[in-house]
Amino acid sequence: MTTSWGKAQASRYSDLAALWARADSLDEKELTRLCLLVSEILSGCSKANLAPTDMDIEDLIQSFIAEKILYPLQTAPDKFKRQMPTSHGALIMYFQRVVTSRARTSESRLKRRSEGLEVEAEPDAEAEAKTDTRYVRPEVEKAGHRPGTVERLYALGFAVEALVRRSERFVGGLAPLERDVLCNFFHGDLAVAKLFPDSPRLQAEARLATAQLGLWRGNTAGRNVAAFANTRIGRFMSQAIGQPLDASHIEAIEALMGLLCDVACNEVS
Repeated sequence: MTTSWGKAQASRYSDLAALWARADSLDEKELTRLCLLVSEILSGCSKANLAPTDMDIEDLIQSFIAEKILYPLQTAPDKFKRQMPTSHGALIMYFQRVVTSRARTSESRLKRRSEGLEVEAEPDAEAEAKTDTRYVRPEVEKAGHRPGTVERLYALGFAVEALVRRSERFVGGLAPLERDVLCNFFHGDLAVAKLFPDSPRLQAEARLATAQLGLWRGNTAGRNVAAFANTRIGRFMSQAIGQPLDASHIEAIEALMGLLCDVACNEVS
């Protein structure tokens, strides 16, 4: 383990402890930070200690954060705070137990299927979370296309036609809920509760999508460009710009975000 990596992990663990202590009273920005910290910590744990499943590690982590952290934080915050992992080691062990449980459930279903028994249906809430929601807030729909996005990209020197095709491929690879979050975000501050007011599970999924996508407003004080560069949208933009992101790219970041949001809302001609 390198010194720099060790210092980064120590910083993550320290930040996580502070957020855990106030888990039931975090604002949206802090919830996003919590998601990213948990994802970074679990991504660095040993894969050899995980039970084999039919999911890759990124999907396992995403499912864990949404189902075991964000969802209970919304539905039973006091209970979650009493039972939540109190350290990074406990968090990793909890994640390993959840993966083991998932693996056993998958094995049980496969066994029932092989024996010709009826396979248990997916819970309604999980089926709901997989639905193509295509929900756009009324104020977003009314606002419509933001003029000037394409012109701004031309002025910044982008090959816009190729960039639009690349953006369409990126957005096309997102889950329906991720596209909804992306479409709704740029027209105003994202309020997940407004997107899915009657579904805590979908709110949890949307908060996780917000963190993993790295939804960005360049003029927001305190934004960390280096951290943003490690998110899904940040990596896309680094490739589009052709170099690692830094503070000099904020104008390009905002223009590219506008394009992605227009593509997610099907508003690019």
